[in-house]
Amino acid sequence: MEKDVVKRSAICFAVSMLWTIAVGSYISKTDVVAVGDMVLFFAFFILTMQEKLYCKILNPNKRDIVISAFFSLLLLVGKTIYTEHDLMSFCTHPFYNLVIFVVTAHLLAVFTPYVLETLYSSFSGKLPEIGLGRKQLIVFFAIVTILDVVAFLVFFPGVGTYDYFTIYFQAIGERSLDNQQPIFYTIFWKALFYVANLLHNIYMANVIYSIIQIVVVNITFCYVLTWLRKKKAPSVLILLSGIYYIINPIFWLFSFVTTKDVYFGCCLIVFLTSLYDLMTTEKRAFTCFISCLLACFFRNNMIYAMVVLFLMVIIIAPARIKKLELISILPALIISIVTPVVVYPAFDIHYTDSSEFLSIPIQQIAAVYAKEGCFSEEEKATINEYLSCVDEYNYRFADPVKNSLNNGLYDENKEPFWDIYFKGLKRSPITYLCAALDTNVELWYPASTGNDEFAQREYVEIGLYPDYFSGSADAYYTHGIFEIIRPFYYAMARLESKLSNLPLISNFLSLSFPFYSMVLCLIIMIRRGKKYETVIPVALLILEATYLLGPVTNYRYLHPMYIMVPVYFAMAIKNNDDSQDNAADSVS
Repeated sequence: MEKDVVKRSAICFAVSMLWTIAVGSYISKTDVVAVGDMVLFFAFFILTMQEKLYCKILNPNKRDIVISAFFSLLLLVGKTIYTEHDLMSFCTHPFYNLVIFVVTAHLLAVFTPYVLETLYSSFSGKLPEIGLGRKQLIVFFAIVTILDVVAFLVFFPGVGTYDYFTIYFQAIGERSLDNQQPIFYTIFWKALFYVANLLHNIYMANVIYSIIQIVVVNITFCYVLTWLRKKKAPSVLILLSGIYYIINPIFWLFSFVTTKDVYFGCCLIVFLTSLYDLMTTEKRAFTCFISCLLACFFRNNMIYAMVVLFLMVIIIAPARIKKLELISILPALIISIVTPVVVYPAFDIHYTDSSEFLSIPIQQIAAVYAKEGCFSEEEKATINEYLSCVDEYNYRFADPVKNSLNNGLYDENKEPFWDIYFKGLKRSPITYLCAALDTNVELWYPASTGNDEFAQREYVEIGLYPDYFSGSADAYYTHGIFEIIRPFYYAMARLESKLSNLPLISNFLSLSFPFYSMVLCLIIMIRRGKKYETVIPVALLILEATYLLGPVTNYRYLHPMYIMVPVYFAMAIKNNDDSQDNAADSVS
């Protein structure tokens, strides 16, 4: 008996040590053993001594090993790209990298199923019922609205961030309309500025916009809680979802920040929940159509994601559902695709610059251009004709080079550009691959920081104020208590507060959190035989994949995924006995 205890202790000690080294290789910045590493080691040791986990250490599931090997490789590639920007650096320490790969794969194969089973068992037992009636929703709505309004008053009369100035100049008629931003979103701003002019106060456009957005966002949050209750999600999870929406200061800021991604996120929530209802109750086809159409109008890349999702649903849905999908999703897709081709030209709405669709190819050319001897002088001269700032290549920010594209020359003669592109691909394929992976590595590498040194973007951009407020936005800053608490919001928006750097919170704020949380929930759904529920995380993962082609990683792109967290977690954890909901349970 003593020999068995000694043997188990020795195995658990060795495994815990290797696991700690593997985890530390991704998160440690120095070779010094930190207190966190010691805590992690003892946590692993205590857990592995448990019979349930110890058995998995000695005999992990083969399927889990295959899946874990893939994610172990993904982590290793992410670390190499994030720190070295070159996959060839694998060869510098091949044995070390191989050991880290094997140990990480073993850790994931053993620990992930254990965590999933523990998580599920925590919600599968008899949990106390928590009422969610009209009074509770009113209280919830009041709390989140107060928090949002306080944040808005701190930055009164609003902030002009992200693509605000593009829309502003189009809305006031100083720039011709194009489809870089959603047209009806621009028209909405035109109406706001019209009202502001009637009030003889231009900044009232921002005030009205902020108020409307706060109301829409908080109604959407209430909708999520109501929908989860009707889907029979655990009451405790619904309560945690409400707390999640209340205590997140990033949500307070994004309740009034001027970006289309907020409205897109609201439409996306309604679309995916109504799509799930359509597949399980054969209800809400019209809601599915309208929300899908609005989501595609708010984000051009949603159209590409919808095409893939449409094909997926056609495959997994039963015959009776396919007809409903054809009359709800397909028309929305057709309208979204046809509108820019037919309607926009009729109203003299121009297409956006070609550079907006070429972020990754331009990054790849610029990366190879920076390497000596890859392009001839003649080829470099051709590149400079198309890209005047090609020498300003940034690993994770394509705009400096992308915005220098001579769009007129490219639209007139694309052949030389693509001829150069494919020559670079042939001569330096690894550099092309590294450039493509590096541009948006923050989307899928968990140890990436929220404020990347190369991306040069604040986590939440609240520092740009419209300068048309009578010459100075400072004149409209609120004072008193709002002036005192303003530094707190700045610190959270820039991830400079001690709170945002705490363990778990910093992991949550990492821009890779949506990817790994969605993958985790997808695995839970697959393991538990939840077919229809998988549509929600799969749709979000497809959408996130389109951002890999974008010029930079930014929180605003992922905001829809963050506010969807309660939905896909609840659908993964809730019991299967109500997967085919009754019509009475559908949301009207």
